[in-house]
Amino acid sequence: MSPHQAEERRRWVRLTRICNNRCVFCHDCLSHDGSRRPVEELEAELRAGLAEGAARLILSGGEPTLHPAFLELVARGRALGYRWVQVVSNGRMFAYPGFAREAAERGLCEATFSIHGQTPGLHDRLTGVAGSFAQALAGIHNLQRAGLVVNADVVLNAWNLPVLHEIIGFLLARGIREFDLLWLVPFGRAWERRRELFVRPEDAAPALRRTIELAREAGAVVWTNRLPAAALEGLEELIQDPHKLLDEVRGRATELAGWLERDEPMACRDPERCGVCFLGGFCASLERWREQVRAGMLQGLRLAWAQRDAPQARRWAARTRRLWLAAPSRAAAAAWLAGLGRQPEELVLELQAGAEREQGGESAAAGQPGGIRLVRLASSDPRVLEALWTAGTPSLEVILDRWSAAWVADQAGGLSQGPARFLLSLKRFSSREAAREQGCDPHLALAPLAGSPMRVGDMPWCASRAAQPLAEPGCLSCEALGPDGGLDLPGLAEHYLREEYGLHAARCASCGLRPRCPGMPAQHARWLGLARLVPRPADVQTSN
Repeated sequence: MSPHQAEERRRWVRLTRICNNRCVFCHDCLSHDGSRRPVEELEAELRAGLAEGAARLILSGGEPTLHPAFLELVARGRALGYRWVQVVSNGRMFAYPGFAREAAERGLCEATFSIHGQTPGLHDRLTGVAGSFAQALAGIHNLQRAGLVVNADVVLNAWNLPVLHEIIGFLLARGIREFDLLWLVPFGRAWERRRELFVRPEDAAPALRRTIELAREAGAVVWTNRLPAAALEGLEELIQDPHKLLDEVRGRATELAGWLERDEPMACRDPERCGVCFLGGFCASLERWREQVRAGMLQGLRLAWAQRDAPQARRWAARTRRLWLAAPSRAAAAAWLAGLGRQPEELVLELQAGAEREQGGESAAAGQPGGIRLVRLASSDPRVLEALWTAGTPSLEVILDRWSAAWVADQAGGLSQGPARFLLSLKRFSSREAAREQGCDPHLALAPLAGSPMRVGDMPWCASRAAQPLAEPGCLSCEALGPDGGLDLPGLAEHYLREEYGLHAARCASCGLRPRCPGMPAQHARWLGLARLVPRPADVQTSN
């Protein structure tokens, strides 16, 4: 599968809640009630996917091949217009040559087999069914003979990690050239047997490195699914795109919405489980912002200028302690704030790239509405930064990207003199490519300022050992709020990815700043790696 194919719009359709395996790590077993969804309902979902622009249809379960209309649904998907139809399966039904042949004739293009061992003993032990290994191998043979693309999912656990390279070698010898390595999730049987199955990310790292080297030498493609960043140091390009979290939120939308909107507790919410859950950080964020929305006062709100007249923007800008407002000028911001009636207590004003050029003789408070404390002015535009610095702005935030980092390097001598007037934070990006093209390495960007009285904000606090970390209350993005004033679940997930989702190395656990450090923004970590993260002593203090 090419990177382009990996990014194409997909529609996952779950056909059944039944499976003929009993995997010891199955996280979905509690939902297996033996049901098969009605064909009419499934066809409506197929049509909905096409209407949303999906080109690839992925049929899943439970075990999707146990649906009596499986072959009919494959054909229906192709007839409706899906370019590619794929199934995620344990593969056992495809051991029957007639079933495999008909699936290919009906238009099945690709099959992802769940293979968890390289021997009958290990695979069958993990699947809980004697003979499942032999049937899966027969299924692989039958579909490959029919001309289908066949790849493999491997769920990593304490039983198969020691022989992971052997599993991949075994599958490579059978012509499989694409693998997805999946991390355990703390649900179902996996959680019931966590003492036997779960491994620490740092303990998994050596086996992963050896396996991925083997696969790459053979020209195979490796993907990862939910693997912690700490397990992939040195292989950070394989850290799963953070947008996977959006799929996870959609998959648990009913439970999350019940918690968010109706105060129905999440049955899984406990510290031990949340500590190993892919959604643990997101749920903590949801809980924090949910309580603030319910109390009617946000600790912070981040508002883009284009959002300023949305009803939720006007409502919550007047109900926040600190407003972060991106605006074309101070005068425009002052005029808008004056029309709110009730106003926030504090203001961080970001002057946008291409904004009006600040004049050297203009006061930093020019255009500032009365009653609001201007915490600082911020920008990533070098021309705006230069004018603000020259004007003697009392408190200035440099939002670091490729261009503002170059300005910092040019001005390092002057910035290193005098009191800590400036704060440095890191611009975040939605993709690894954007981070690489437009971003900067924070450790390199801060190196010219070593020994200066600077402060750092939203970036790894080990970026400069001379820096004084600034711990500030976070700001909720306006798009995380619905028009009715409540939290919007998809919008909150987008906010979390962009503003709060940071990654740490395994060694970060020993850092004195770890409990409050935001970590490396995920896309920066995927681009730059985690080796730059170096623990700091326990006696380092943060400022507010």
